[in-house]
This record gives sequence, C-alpha cells and structure tokens, in this order.
Amino acid sequence: MNYKKEESKRAESLAQYVGTGMILKLLPILDNFSLAEKELPKKLEKNNYIKGLLQIKGQIESFLKDEGVSAIESVNKKFDPSIHEVIGAVEKKGVNSGIIIEEVLRGYKIRDQLLRPAKVRVAK
Repeated sequence: MNYKKEESKRAESLAQYVGTGMILKLLPILDNFSLAEKELPKKLEKNNYIKGLLQIKGQIESFLKDEGVSAIESVNKKFDPSIHEVIGAVEKKGVNSGIIIEEVLRGYKIRDQLLRPAKVRVAK
C-alpha cells in the first residue's frame, strides 16, 4: 500500500517537473510576442494579420493561466529580492529608493512558487 502511494507521489512530482519545464520553454515565446506588441506601430493595430498574431499571444496567456501561472506585477512596487532581480538602478526624482521603475523582463509564478524572477530597474 505504501509503495503505491509513493509511486503515485513520484509520478505526480515528475509530471509537475515536466510541465514546469515546458512552461519555462514557452515564456521566451510569450516575451517575444509582448515585445512585438509593445513596439507595434499605431497604423498596424487594426491589421487583421497582427490581430491574429495577438490572438495567439492571448491563447498562450490563457493556457499558462489555466496551468496556474501568473505574472509578477513589478512596476511601482517595492523591490523584493525573492521575486525580482535588479539589472540596474536609476536616479528618478519623486520616486523613493528601491521602488521598481521599469520591468525589463516579466517574472512569473506557478501557483505560489517562483518560476522566473522579474528583471527590473529600481530607483536609487
């Protein structure tokens, strides 16, 4: 009986590990869609081809959400070393030191576990 329970736990753990690995491979694809959307010229926003590509981005986001993946909100938040990685500090008037002013790469959690830290710039 204990053997069956242990095998079941081991199989579940392996499935989560494999699933997490696949999700980590999907994140750079989502990053590229987000970057492309951010740099999209205004005149192309209504283009049906572009709308189709952005629907694919939405499908990836929906899939990740269904798998328990959530984006880490960073901008205007206090730096937290457990979920953020600082890649630069910038002087910014009116902003307290340690407040995130730019998200360079979005971070993600899967359920309550860190999947990838957010790469951020903070105010000095």
